[in-house]
Amino acid sequence: MRYFFGGPVAGANVEWNVLAAPYRFEPAQFGRYDFTDEDTPWLCRWCWWWEPPAPNVILSGTGQTDGNGNLAIALPTSIMTGGQQLTVEATVYGKDGQAISGRSDVVVHPGEFYVGLAPQQYVGRAGEEQAVDVVTVDWVRDRLGERVPGQDLDVQVFRREWVNTFVENDLGGGAWEWETVDTLVYTSTLTTDENAEAIITFTPQEGGSYRVVAQSPIPNSLIRSSTWVWASGSEYVSWRRENNDRLTLISDKSTYVPSETAEILIPSPFEGEQWAWITVERSGVLHHEILRLESNSTVYRLPITAMHAPNIYVSAVIVKGPDAAEPAATHKMGYVMLTVEPVEQELNITLTPSVEQAEPGDTISLGVEARDASGKPVQAAFSLDLVDKAVLSLKPRADDAILETFYGRRGLGVSTASGMVVSINRLLLKQMEEISLMYTRELGMGGGGEEGLLPEEETIDLLVTKPLLVRPVTPRFFVVGDRAQLAALVSNNTGATQEVKITLHADGLALDDEATQTVSVSDGGEVKATWWVTVEDVEAVDVSFSAVAGDYSDAARPRLTTGPDGTLLVYRYTVPEIVGTGGQLVGEDARTEVIALPPKYDDRQGALSIRLDPSLAAGMVDGLDYLEHFPYECTEQIVSRFLPNVLTYRALRELGIRDAELENRLPGLVEEGLDKLYRRQNGDGGWGWWYEGESNSYLTAYVVFAMVKAQEIGFKVRDVVIASGVSYLESALVSGREIQSYREANRQAFALYVMAEAGEARRASEYVNDLYRRRDKLSHYGRAYLALTLSLIDEGDDRIATLLSDLQNAAILSATGAHWEEAEYDYWAMNTDTRSTAIILDALARLDPENALIPNVARWLMVARQDGIWETTQETAWALIALTDWMVVTGELAGEYDYGAWLNDEPLAEGTVTPDTVRESVQLQIDVADLLADANQRFVSNRLTIGRGPGEGRLYYTAHLKVYLPVEEIEALDRGVIVSRRYTDPDCAEGIQCPEVNEVEVGDVVQVKLTIIAPHDLYYVIVEDPLPAGAEAIDTGLATASELAQEPGLYRDAEGEGWYDFYYWWWQWYSRSEMRDDKVVLFADYLPAGTYEYAYTFRATLPGEYQVIPTTANEFYFPEVFGRGDGRLFTIGEGE
Repeated sequence: MRYFFGGPVAGANVEWNVLAAPYRFEPAQFGRYDFTDEDTPWLCRWCWWWEPPAPNVILSGTGQTDGNGNLAIALPTSIMTGGQQLTVEATVYGKDGQAISGRSDVVVHPGEFYVGLAPQQYVGRAGEEQAVDVVTVDWVRDRLGERVPGQDLDVQVFRREWVNTFVENDLGGGAWEWETVDTLVYTSTLTTDENAEAIITFTPQEGGSYRVVAQSPIPNSLIRSSTWVWASGSEYVSWRRENNDRLTLISDKSTYVPSETAEILIPSPFEGEQWAWITVERSGVLHHEILRLESNSTVYRLPITAMHAPNIYVSAVIVKGPDAAEPAATHKMGYVMLTVEPVEQELNITLTPSVEQAEPGDTISLGVEARDASGKPVQAAFSLDLVDKAVLSLKPRADDAILETFYGRRGLGVSTASGMVVSINRLLLKQMEEISLMYTRELGMGGGGEEGLLPEEETIDLLVTKPLLVRPVTPRFFVVGDRAQLAALVSNNTGATQEVKITLHADGLALDDEATQTVSVSDGGEVKATWWVTVEDVEAVDVSFSAVAGDYSDAARPRLTTGPDGTLLVYRYTVPEIVGTGGQLVGEDARTEVIALPPKYDDRQGALSIRLDPSLAAGMVDGLDYLEHFPYECTEQIVSRFLPNVLTYRALRELGIRDAELENRLPGLVEEGLDKLYRRQNGDGGWGWWYEGESNSYLTAYVVFAMVKAQEIGFKVRDVVIASGVSYLESALVSGREIQSYREANRQAFALYVMAEAGEARRASEYVNDLYRRRDKLSHYGRAYLALTLSLIDEGDDRIATLLSDLQNAAILSATGAHWEEAEYDYWAMNTDTRSTAIILDALARLDPENALIPNVARWLMVARQDGIWETTQETAWALIALTDWMVVTGELAGEYDYGAWLNDEPLAEGTVTPDTVRESVQLQIDVADLLADANQRFVSNRLTIGRGPGEGRLYYTAHLKVYLPVEEIEALDRGVIVSRRYTDPDCAEGIQCPEVNEVEVGDVVQVKLTIIAPHDLYYVIVEDPLPAGAEAIDTGLATASELAQEPGLYRDAEGEGWYDFYYWWWQWYSRSEMRDDKVVLFADYLPAGTYEYAYTFRATLPGEYQVIPTTANEFYFPEVFGRGDGRLFTIGEGE
C-alpha cells in the first residue's frame, strides 16, 4: 500500500478476508458464446435487473505491512474448488485513524480450457436441423481468449417439458403448479478442429425447449457448458404456466447492431386460434401490428435499425377467446428488452501531459486529440476536470460514463390506460433521465466536424508531491467542551534523515502541550506528532500545521472541513428555547413589548434579537438567503431555492428598482435549478421527491409553476419539459364525482391553478365548475387556488367574490394580526396554517388589493418568522411569494421617516429611513447576560420600545428571545414522535440485550441503532443523528469501504416473521439516507404508525472525549411534530 503522494504505508496493521463467488468466463472476442452451465432457460444474465450471487467469506487473517508497504497473503489450494472468483480484500489502518479497504480478484478456473456454445439461431422449427457452434478457449493471462484446438467433448441434448396442473382450492379458485420433465433426445461426441471450433447439429422432432450440453469426457472434470435453444411447431407445446398474466418472450440474441433481424419466440400457453398485438416501444410506441398465431410457438421477426439504439422493448399481448380448454376469455402479456449498440457515434480521445510528475506551483500542458470510430480526426468540444486521485478512489468514475449517459439503457416510458397487467414487468423498467451537459471550451481538431458523434472521456494520472509533507489529522467539526487529540503526520522523501520542527497553529482551542515539537524523520519514513486540546466556546476553530527542516518546509490545513474559509465548525451541546413577538408601525407611533427570562437558563449564550424592517423587501432578505443555501436537495427544495428569488426580481423590476447583485446572481441560480429539474423529470412528465422517485402531483405542479414564472421574466426554459409536466397534471385530474376528500380537492385546485398559469386555462376550465360545486371539500388554501384559477380564466367571474368572502369569514383575528387555521392538515401537500395564510394573502393581494384585512395578514406573517425565516421551506417560499405580490400592490418602497429602539429606556438604535435605505434591515442583538435578572434569576421584565416619526412608509419589527437550557436540563422530548439511540458492538447478535458501548479504541467499529416510534402516521420525516467528532460514519457506497461492512437500513418491528418479511420486501420505509461529516440523516416521505429501527455503523478515528448531541426527529413541513433523544459523552482511547 502506498500514499498518493508516492511514499509507502509502512508498519500498518492489516485485516484481510478472502471471499468466493461463482465465476463467469466472458472473453470479449467471443461475446456471442455462453461458457457457463445453467439449468434454467429463464435466467437472463445479460438483463439489467439480474444480480450475481453475493460472495461468501472463506478465509480471514491479520498482518502488518513491511517497510515498503507490502504484505504477502498465501492462499491454500484447499479453498480452490474451481469456477470461482476469489476476492482478496485488505483493510489497512493508518496512523491517522482512518481505515481504507482495497481488493483484488483471483480466478480459480474449472479446467485447462473453457467450452463456449453459441446457437446459430436460438429459435428454429420442429423437423429442421438446429446447429450450435462450439469453441474451446484458453484462459491463461497472456493467452486469454486464444483458441485451444483438438479438444474432445461429449454432447447431450435434453428436451424439457413443463407439466402444468391447475389445483383448485376450497373457495372455488386455485393456482397453477408445474413440474419439469427432461428427456434425453440426442448424444454425440466431437473434437474441435485446428481453429478450436466444431458444430453440434441435431433435429428437434417437436416444438419446445432444448438444453444442449458439452463437457469434457475426463471423469470428474468440471469443464462443462450448456445453452438453450427453442423450436416452434404446429403442434401444441407445453410451456410452463404461471399464476399471473405474464408471458416470457425469448429473443435469439441479447445484443444487436443495425441491419440485423431479431427473432423473438412467443411461447403461448394457450391452445387453438389466438391473436397477438405486437408493439415495439421506448418512450412511446415505435411500431405495432396485429399478428395471428398459427401455433403456440410462433417466431416474430423484427428488422433492427439505427433508431432502435440503445435499446427497445418488444411487447406481445395475446388474447384468447373461450373454448373447451379455456371456458373464459383470457390473455397473457410479455416484454423482452433488446439491446442495440451505437456503432458509429463514439469519439476516441487521447490526452497527453507534458510531464508525469510535478510539484505544487508547476505549470503543465495537456495535448488533446479526438478521432471518430474510423480513426478520422474530428472537431469536438471538451470539458476538463482536474481532480485529486485520492478523491476519485472513494467513488471511482464508471467506465464510459458519458457514453452511458447518452446511450445507456433507456426505460420503457409507456403507460397503459388499464391496470390489468401493468405490474407484470413494468415494475422492473425504470425511466432513463434526460441529461443536459455543457462543455466549457471548443477545440479545433481539424477534420470535418461531423455531427452526431457521442462524447467520450479519457483519464490520465499526474503525480504532484513535495520532498517534505505534513498532513493534518483532525475531526471535521467539534462540540464545545470536546477534548481531542490532534495530530500531524510528517513524511520525509528528501533522501536523508531530517530533524523537523512541527507547529500546531490554532484559534479556538486550548492546548495541553507546547505548540511546537521537534521530531526526527528517517528518509522514506513517517512520524506522527500529537497534541491534546480542549474546544472553547467559539463559532469555529481555525487549525493549521507547519513543518520545517532546513531548506524544506510545508504547511497544511485540514482538507475536509465544515466551516467557512477552511475552518472547523463548533456546535454547542445545548438546546435553544425561542419566543417572539412583533408588529408594524404605519404612522407616527411607539409600541412597548415586555421581555422576560425563564427561571433556569445558560447565561453564557443566547440573545435577544431585534429586527427592524423599513419594508417587506428588507424583511425578505434572510428568507431568500435561507432557501438559496438550504442544506438538503429534494425536488421541492430545488424549486424553493430559486422561485422566490425569481418573483422578487420581477417585483423589483415592476417597481422600477434595480438590484445589481440579484441580477448577477439570479441567472446562475435559475440555470442550476433548471438543470437539476430536467434531470429529475420522469418519463411520464412528472417529478418525484428524489431522483428516480415516483411522480407526485403536488411536486409536479410546483415545478411547472416555477418554470412558468422563470420563463415569464425571460429565462430560457425548455418548452417540452413544461408541456410534459402539464400533460402529467392533466392526466392526474379527476371528475367531480371522484373527489371524495379535502386532499383530492386541494390537489385538483393546485393542479388547475398551475395549468392556468401555464397558459392552459381552457383545459383547466373543463374541471373548475365541478370543483366549485364541491368547494365545501376544499381547505382554505384550496379555495384561494380556485379563486386564482377562476381569475385567470375570466377576471369577471362572480364566483371569485364568493370564494374571497368565504375566506374573509374564516379569518382568525388576534393581537399579532390575521391568519387562517385549517380544520385538517393536508400532509401530502406539505401544508401548514402559515402556508395557508401565505397563499390566501397572495390571492387577496392579486384579486382584492383594497381589502382592509391584508395589512393584518402581512403583519401576522412577519411576526411568524424566527431569525428572518419561517419554519419550513414551503412556508418560507409561499410567504415570500405573497409578500412580494403585496409589496408590488403597496409600492411601499418609498419610505421616509425617523425611527428608534430602546431597551429599558436605554437607546439601542436610531436612524432615518429614505428611499435609498428602505430595503436595508437593522438587526440588533443583546446577549442574555446583559438582560435584567436578579441574583436568583427570578422573573424580571425587560421593556423593549420601538418607535417611529411621521412620514410615508411602514416599519416592521420583530423580537425573538433565544435562551439555552443548561446541559443537565437536556432530556429526551416527545412531541408526536419518539426517538432514542443506542451504541453497541456490531458483533453482538443478542439484539436489545447487547450492552451499551460508551468507550472504544481508535479503529473500533460501533453499531448505532436508532429507534423511532411513530404514535401516528408521519409525513416527510427527517431523522438527524449527530456523530461524535472523533468518529466517521461508514458509507458502504464508497469503494474504500469493506464489502463486509454493514449496510445501513430502516426496518419496521412487526409481530410474526411473515409480517416482517412482507414489510421488508414490499416497502423500503425510507426515501433517502445521507452520511454527512457531522451526522447521519434519514428521510422518509411517509411512516405509518409503528416502531422502526434504523441501524448504521461508524468507526472511531481520533482519541478524545466527545460530547454527542442528541438525535432528533421531526416532520419537515410540520416541525411542531418533534422528538429528541438523550445526549451522551463518548470516549475514544488511543489503542495500540
